[in-house]
Amino acid sequence: ARQPERVTSVALPFTVTFENPANASSPVSRLRIVQQLDPAAVDVRSFRLGDIRLGDILVHIPSDRASFSGEFDLTEERGIILQVTAGLDINANVVTWVMTAIDPLTGLPATDPSLGLLFPNKDRTEGGQLAYTIKANPESVTGAALTASARVIYGDAAPIDTNTVTGTVDATAPATQLAVVQVGSATYSLSWTGADDAEGSGIKDYTVYLSLNGAPYVTWKSGLTETSATYQGVPGGTAEFIVLAMDNAGNREQGPMGVTLPT
Repeated sequence: ARQPERVTSVALPFTVTFENPANASSPVSRLRIVQQLDPAAVDVRSFRLGDIRLGDILVHIPSDRASFSGEFDLTEERGIILQVTAGLDINANVVTWVMTAIDPLTGLPATDPSLGLLFPNKDRTEGGQLAYTIKANPESVTGAALTASARVIYGDAAPIDTNTVTGTVDATAPATQLAVVQVGSATYSLSWTGADDAEGSGIKDYTVYLSLNGAPYVTWKSGLTETSATYQGVPGGTAEFIVLAMDNAGNREQGPMGVTLPT
């Protein structure tokens, strides 16, 4: 038997979607999005920015950044320079994204009604989206709630709050118990049971590792949903097995201490 590993180190993906209403009279030239993070629920210092999509334009933000400031030349696509400032205020636990359409002829925020970041979303293709990742608070326990919502501000208009999404933490990997019976000179019958924590996401599948004659372990079977298997080896050899489980949240059971297993 092995102790299940507490796992809250997965970078969880979040997205905020937004659009300029179909009945809007002009494009949005300045967009501000604000989100308050809850340090009791998430590891604020693990926040990382993701890419931004404006209609059919994908704006790539350099990886592993908690803040970013830069400009993107979209003169051919939109007739603008896109100015992006985004980042985390670690003291206030607030993330802010500001996107501004700059008129390349003036170097100032665009006022021409033909220029903008988001045009009225009449054909459902002009919406926008931004992404980020963040990890759960490392002290989180299974069943803890992760909630997220954002505030979107178009130009000087009144703020609009998004809906609130809620997820549930599965903080602990499952555990398995394996029984091996040698039923012939080189035949082994394996059976195992697995258990996730009571409020966990449940076991997704199992991986079976095999060591022949004391050699390093290799992956014999993976993605198994069954709880038994039969191994037919070569007479005169010895085989050892390890079975590890993964739950539906992606938490993987830890192998025995001191044993190296394939990734």
